[in-house]
Amino acid sequence: MLINPFLGALLSLFKVLSCRNEYLYFFFMALFLTVVNITIAGEETDYSWYMPLYSDALKVSFSDYIFSLGNAKEPLYTIANYILAHLFLGNRIAFSIFSTLFFYYCSIRGLLCLQRVLNIEKIYLVISVVSLLFFPYIFANTANLLRQYYATGMILWAIPEILSGNRKFWILTLAAVFVHTSSGLIILLLFLPFLKKSFTFINSVYYILAYLILSNLSRISELLLEYLNNSALSYALMKASTETTFETEYTTAKIIFATVIVLIPLVVVNQSSVLRKNEIIVRFVNIQFFFYLYIMANLNQAELCARLNIYLWCFLPFNVLFIASYYKIKKRFCRLWAYFFFFFFIVYQLSFTQYTYYCQNSFFYSPIISYFIDSKLYMLK
Repeated sequence: MLINPFLGALLSLFKVLSCRNEYLYFFFMALFLTVVNITIAGEETDYSWYMPLYSDALKVSFSDYIFSLGNAKEPLYTIANYILAHLFLGNRIAFSIFSTLFFYYCSIRGLLCLQRVLNIEKIYLVISVVSLLFFPYIFANTANLLRQYYATGMILWAIPEILSGNRKFWILTLAAVFVHTSSGLIILLLFLPFLKKSFTFINSVYYILAYLILSNLSRISELLLEYLNNSALSYALMKASTETTFETEYTTAKIIFATVIVLIPLVVVNQSSVLRKNEIIVRFVNIQFFFYLYIMANLNQAELCARLNIYLWCFLPFNVLFIASYYKIKKRFCRLWAYFFFFFFIVYQLSFTQYTYYCQNSFFYSPIISYFIDSKLYMLK
């Protein structure tokens, strides 16, 4: 990794596919992604205001800083920012590395938990982690939507722990809400009893009713907001029902992709007499289907759809884990899948990514110090 992070990641991939000390090598592959991220042109992403917000923590008192984002509606993020800024002495590269690693660490822990609880072979864990690490659309926003990715990582770790009976992880889900409000929707879904059951005629009535409610969410929110005043719930309702202007369009391609991500595991689970009885897997696919209904019912709200679509992308590696295990995909195909994802990520970063990375194709031969030299995060104002 020190000689060349790209070769370090490739060697780590080879090692995990041999099922040798895979946890350590997961970290090395994630480290490769963190150093790629620090070379991103931050002005093209939300880093353009996250980084100045991070640096401001060294300039103001804690009491003033906690109200600097959304009037302290999501205070845990600003508290974490304040601590990290003082811990890292305001170093922006260290903050970027931490942010990327935090998301991947939490998400990998969630996959490890699901693999352990379902007693799935390690080879399927490996390809699910590789899918998480090198799926370009997941990686693309690790240096962009920081708060949502912090919260998403926490939720993806907490859900399998909670569903396996580890109730102390409810604390982690509650913490996620105070990092990014949208994660509160997932917590609400964990309480809906019909989501723990596979599809039946009776169950379909609940989903139809849910779709009708979600289609009229803005009207319902307007009525509720008159009585809730300035509460956390009112803020969540406004975020969930009010159109914003960050995204101008939720494209047809994204709709098709979301349909594929959601409906394939939904069909696989509901046609299997074995998987239909597994409440953990059923909840996973039903939560995704509920998100899909939410999107389909609110296509006029591009920002909302894009945010929920990101959650669906991040659920994808969990789908890979149990579907590959259920069909007992042969190990040679798993290895091909993993190498394909790795090299597809490289090709995508070189030719198709929407962002600019100053390392460009030099990551094939550059030592790790070159990534730090290429970073321009310190220049963001």
